[in-house]
Amino acid sequence: AHKSQELNNQLLHITKERLAAGDIAELDVNLARVETARSEGRKIEAERELVPARQRLLSLMGAPALTYLKITGHPERKPFTENPAELKVMALENRPDLQAMAAERNKGEAEISLAQAERLPNVTAGVGFSWERSDTSLGGLEERNTDNLIGLKLSVPLQIFDRNQAGIREAQARKSSAETRQAFVRQSIEGEVEAAHARLASAGKSLNIYTEEIIPQLTENLKLVQEAYRLGEAGILAVLEEQKKFVEVNDGYLAALHSWNSAVAKLEAAVGVELRKVDGGNI
Repeated sequence: AHKSQELNNQLLHITKERLAAGDIAELDVNLARVETARSEGRKIEAERELVPARQRLLSLMGAPALTYLKITGHPERKPFTENPAELKVMALENRPDLQAMAAERNKGEAEISLAQAERLPNVTAGVGFSWERSDTSLGGLEERNTDNLIGLKLSVPLQIFDRNQAGIREAQARKSSAETRQAFVRQSIEGEVEAAHARLASAGKSLNIYTEEIIPQLTENLKLVQEAYRLGEAGILAVLEEQKKFVEVNDGYLAALHSWNSAVAKLEAAVGVELRKVDGGNI
């Protein structure tokens, strides 16, 4: 909308200059004014749509509704250098769901060790003290003795049938299940990274076509037809048609840029890190 208004303002300025010079009729100026007003209306409508979009963004960010967000224009697009293999390594190191699976597997290993330790019998020890009195008669003489006894007692339960095999098997089953889920998550992550990288590469190719071929050529065409109109070699309808084509293509460029940034966000979600901050922001 802003670019359309800018082009129409330029055309209106040219028509006023040519009208003052007596080169054109007032109809050209009126046409330029109508297009300028239409582009101004589209710009106002686009700015009005920013308000709910900004509120939705603040809601997703968890920020207060009155937080000021500055719209800075198109985000800078930098070369993307990481290959799928590097991205997969990063994902396997950073994805929280895979880390959770690894923690669950480690928990399973600890449970197996505990179950195996519990199959050993618990040996208990104790100390006992007692005393005994005895009377001895010899030749009409009686002797009384007192014996003090100290004893050590060991208790060892005999586990003939139950050696906690059920507990061990249960812990092993939980560990095996955790390992299976971890392998599945790992495979899924690698697939997500591969697909997200392919989407980003495709979006980058489409965006490059606009930035390197279509936009430069249309910009040059628009300059030529504007100059031709200024010199009286083309009519105003030719300029309006070229401007319309330029605005439509610019909308396509913005859609391609949106697709590229969406692909970057999906790849970052698949990898588990913000790639714009990796290696100095090579994306």
